[in-house]
Amino acid sequence: MNWLAALFATPARQALGWTALGILGVIFAALGTWLLIRGGQASPPAAPAATATPAAAATPSPTPTPRPSPTATATATAATPAPTATPTPRPQPTTSGTGGSGATAPPTPTPTPPPTAARPYCPPASVGPGTLPTARIAGAITRGGQPVPAGTVDVIATFDGVPGPARRNTVDGGYAIDFYSAGEDCANRVGATIGVLVEGRSFPSPYTIGSQPPLIVIDVELP
Repeated sequence: MNWLAALFATPARQALGWTALGILGVIFAALGTWLLIRGGQASPPAAPAATATPAAAATPSPTPTPRPSPTATATATAATPAPTATPTPRPQPTTSGTGGSGATAPPTPTPTPPPTAARPYCPPASVGPGTLPTARIAGAITRGGQPVPAGTVDVIATFDGVPGPARRNTVDGGYAIDFYSAGEDCANRVGATIGVLVEGRSFPSPYTIGSQPPLIVIDVELP
């Protein structure tokens, strides 16, 4: 007892002792409470036997019979093509050259000259003293390289291939033809190509009426 009194002689040791004693008390109290609860638990009551209740038989419910739906008869309507609009030409505005009435007078049609083959040769209307021809066609005329005797071959002047005045060679190995030009409706018009025709053979020149020299030389060589 003396050692115990000496152990708790100071107030600090006494406070420490009381604290340790309180902690031990709490521990023993918790241990006792746990043992009491564990020993006092009762066994759980047995569950009552389950009584099997017969399941009620499922009564089949009447199945509704589906009614046939009315079939819609589609009537195919032929598509009618839409009418195509025909464009209506709009009248073009006309301008008046005089600034008065409105519509412009139609242009005067230019007469189309007839084809070359349709233009005939036109001889001069009158040839008198002092009337000079438009030009002269002349040249050598040979056959096989030899001069053609005078008065044996006819030479015909042509204008765009249309026969014009004809002359028989008046000298050995030579000929000469004078011609006159005429209006636009004639074969011998201004612009026609000048040539000669001998025994069915054509010999054109590089000249036309209006641009030719006074003397047109066309040499004729016959086989």
